[in-house]
Amino acid sequence: MCLLEAANYPGTEQALLDDAGGLDSRAAAKITAYRNGPDGVSPSSDDVDFTDIGELDAIPYVGNTAFEKLGAYAAAHPAPAAETVEGVYFRGWQAQTVVWAVNHLDFNALDAVLDSRAANGVVAGRPYASVTAMGPVSYVGPSALGSLRDAATDGWPLIRAGETQSLGGTFDGVDFDEPTAKSALAIANDASVDELTAHGMTAPTADSVLALVGAPSGSTAELRSVDGFNAPFSNSRAARPIPAPRRRSSRSSRTSSAT
Repeated sequence: MCLLEAANYPGTEQALLDDAGGLDSRAAAKITAYRNGPDGVSPSSDDVDFTDIGELDAIPYVGNTAFEKLGAYAAAHPAPAAETVEGVYFRGWQAQTVVWAVNHLDFNALDAVLDSRAANGVVAGRPYASVTAMGPVSYVGPSALGSLRDAATDGWPLIRAGETQSLGGTFDGVDFDEPTAKSALAIANDASVDELTAHGMTAPTADSVLALVGAPSGSTAELRSVDGFNAPFSNSRAARPIPAPRRRSSRSSRTSSAT
């Protein structure tokens, strides 16, 4: 039942139940406190799942109104679905964490959890929409999948941080929404000097951007520090969209073209 899945999902935090869910704050606090177990943290080894409606109904301040609001919240914000891959069962939050980690972490981080051949395989095949999609990857069998699942608890804080960190904002007076910020970072990480200057960026600024890209830019704020970076976006971003850059064969070839 989606209502129980929502209550058991670690991402359904007290503030969400109180604000987005509209539950009485006391009911929201009691639901999450019960689920989180003695250590007050979820996910962790002492979490207590609600297995039936009766358990949820026994929580103080949870009555008909709370059930209605929790049901509406669960319908609008369904918890991630569980998956079973190669006989390995992943709870919804575990599957969500593994997919995020495999899509975002570098080889070294994945190699610490997996056989290096499996780590190479999943990196080469990403992005993935589900754990099931990783099943056909060479060297990703029950052992590798079990290792990924077991690492999900430690990985959960990473996914939460990644989901809540926004790339958008106002930088040097230029407003970037999330999609535009992502496009700007992709352009800075992959475009050549010629491609940048062709769309209004001065050559010195383009050189500075590519120097910064020695380690790929992780935030729009990093690019803001490059003198003149905002000019092409503030002057022509809306009128003349910058096309997707052509990916170069290596970062060294980009650097040599900038010198």
